[in-house]
Amino acid sequence: MARVEPERWDDKNLELVYVAGSVEEARRVEITLTDAGMDFTIGPEEFVQGVFSIVFGSSKSGAGFFVIEVQADQSRTILRNAGLTRGVVEAETE
Repeated sequence: MARVEPERWDDKNLELVYVAGSVEEARRVEITLTDAGMDFTIGPEEFVQGVFSIVFGSSKSGAGFFVIEVQADQSRTILRNAGLTRGVVEAETE
């Protein structure tokens, strides 16, 4: 289990579980998910960081980590347990 190209998941519902703001952070997320046996894909994702970003309406680009919907909660738990909490994206409630 590891990184999967997005086109392999055309028929699956994907959920964003993490946005990494640096290459080092993205690498840690990638290693953590791979070691846990989770399949994931990575894509560009914008995010807001800090008060100035909110006040001035600016955003940054980061690495978004997507997993299939049924593994999203488990992936978030794995990332939190590894100390990767800052970029966890909570599930949307309907």
